[in-house]
Amino acid sequence: MFHFLKLASRLMVFLFVVITLWVVIVKNTGEERFVEDLSESLQSKFGAEELQIKGLEKKQGSFYISKLAMIGATDTFFSDLEISNLTCKRGFFDDFRSEWNLGVIEISKLEVSVHAGADSAAAANAMADVILQIPDHVTMDSIHVEDVSISWGYSARTRGSIDGSRMRARRMDDGWKLIFAGGNFSQNWLKDLDIVELVVEVKREGLRFEKAVFAKNKGSVVFEGLNIKSGQQPIATGRVLLQNIHISDLVPLVARDFIEGQIDGDLKVTGSTNSSQGVGFFGTISLEGKNYLTLRDQLPFLRALSVVDSLNSYRKVIFEDGSLRIRSGGGKLEVDEVEISAGQTMQLTGSMTVREPKADEALVDSDGDKFTRAIRAKDKVLNRMELSLRTAAGAGDESDVESKDDENQTLFSKLGISQDSRKIAIEAATELTRSYRYEGEFMVTLPDNAFKRSPQLQQIYPVSVDIDRIKMKVPIEGVLFDLTGALADEIYKNGGR
Repeated sequence: MFHFLKLASRLMVFLFVVITLWVVIVKNTGEERFVEDLSESLQSKFGAEELQIKGLEKKQGSFYISKLAMIGATDTFFSDLEISNLTCKRGFFDDFRSEWNLGVIEISKLEVSVHAGADSAAAANAMADVILQIPDHVTMDSIHVEDVSISWGYSARTRGSIDGSRMRARRMDDGWKLIFAGGNFSQNWLKDLDIVELVVEVKREGLRFEKAVFAKNKGSVVFEGLNIKSGQQPIATGRVLLQNIHISDLVPLVARDFIEGQIDGDLKVTGSTNSSQGVGFFGTISLEGKNYLTLRDQLPFLRALSVVDSLNSYRKVIFEDGSLRIRSGGGKLEVDEVEISAGQTMQLTGSMTVREPKADEALVDSDGDKFTRAIRAKDKVLNRMELSLRTAAGAGDESDVESKDDENQTLFSKLGISQDSRKIAIEAATELTRSYRYEGEFMVTLPDNAFKRSPQLQQIYPVSVDIDRIKMKVPIEGVLFDLTGALADEIYKNGGR
């Protein structure tokens, strides 16, 4: 018995030594090989041109990656992707099994810029292959991301994003189902909508928005039947219903001093995320019930009317009845079939187009001063972009950039520059709205007593006998700061008693 115990104890010591040596060998050689194999596999499966992994650990039945960065090739679905704090299951015996069950993949943060389309039909199919592939020897339950940001589109006409949302992704037989909660959604002029409910099915045929409900202040935006057909130029179709939406949430910041209100709308979604026309909207805006549209006397025309007409107020002209039609896309907004009424104070009909400035047209600074594109010193956005790129390249304060000697940081630095460039591009597009050109003409009618105390204006703008009101043509031409300025000068000139 004693001899048996002695042999058993020696066997236990031997096994302990063997296991310890095996663990040391695996730790020092197997880990490196595992990381290399994992990197090669991910790079191949995701179609990445570059990939870096930082902070990989296997312990206590779990697998952890501190950071993962990838830059995508043209035939995959993303241009760049960064993951922080990825955790999934990996038990002790998974190293010896033919299949690895990841369980639920938990990710604390995911930032990804997806391609808006493809260069060819073949490239579009290749993108779908990457998204819909089922990896060999790996299974999973679902993917949970606590903070996800997704961006798409290469210009202001196509640009959109989901920011700061929680995402749950699970496999279907023929694709993925993505469920988002919280965060914000933006597409063109629909910016920073609060995500109430967003469920998207991703299949080879494209994207189907099962639910798309958003909120903005006290209003709502609901997409119905929204689909984006896959292909070289993904085509968007569906409807968007606006209810109790504030005008200030739709128009550029520069226009908010000129117009305000609350509207409903039923718009058709058109266009593509990968075309020069971009994603567009077309439909009718109604003023009824609690809805209204207000023009403020920031417009020189209304200020001039307030000076010469002491019987009526034009400080805020509130239109509470009527409708207008809008069509957006291709870098412009068309507003036509305008027939709105502010009671007896003013009635307005006509049409207008708002477009991006052409290459030879002057830009406009924040105070309304014009300057040419050649005067870069006055373009704050361009200066910020140059400074950001210089800093990212290492020309700035060394404490603000990552060390060039740390190779593990190189790809993460590239992605940081890419993300900064996208933010600057968005800001540049916002700055450009100051320089938008407005073109069109409206017919305005005023009360018959509006020019009662201005004889010269009575001669120029007599009361129309057919409607017993004063008719005035209001030309629309130029940048926002200049609109109706010439007409206002004429009213001042002829408005004396």
